[in-house]
Amino acid sequence: MSFVEKIQQNKGLSLALAGLAAAGGLAYYFFNQNKGREECKKQCPYSAKKVQSVFDKLGGKQNIEAAVNKFYEKVLKDDRVKHFFKNTDMKHQAKQQTNFLCFAFGGPNNYVGKNMKDGHKGMNIDDSQFNAIVELLAQTLTEMGVPQDVIGEIANICEPLRKDICFQ
Repeated sequence: MSFVEKIQQNKGLSLALAGLAAAGGLAYYFFNQNKGREECKKQCPYSAKKVQSVFDKLGGKQNIEAAVNKFYEKVLKDDRVKHFFKNTDMKHQAKQQTNFLCFAFGGPNNYVGKNMKDGHKGMNIDDSQFNAIVELLAQTLTEMGVPQDVIGEIANICEPLRKDICFQ
């Protein structure tokens, strides 16, 4: 009986051996890939550092929710922007804003609202009003003890949204 005939006769055994060989190859690959990561950590210590998200720096959803509630207290008293919210369900707005900011700051994506462009269409928000919102958010975060460098990161996250929010 030829070698090929023996393999065909013992298909089940051949498949099992092939499966073991493939599993061994995968295990070897992943072991060596992780070994390579460890070696890189030794040679490139900066690449091995975990970058903490703004979401984590703020302490998670509970703290973002508290900040959003304090922020809207300020917004609803500010003559520059309060008129945008006169017919708004603020409980729903705060929930949506909390979910959006959690996602924007690197946390879980539970935001199910409109994109920024569609959500602000027809509101005619100008640059000064956008700046007022950013200012009120920064004031709120400062009062809550958030470090200025983190507030700067947040401003950098908000700024690219200007083009979708203003002059719609």
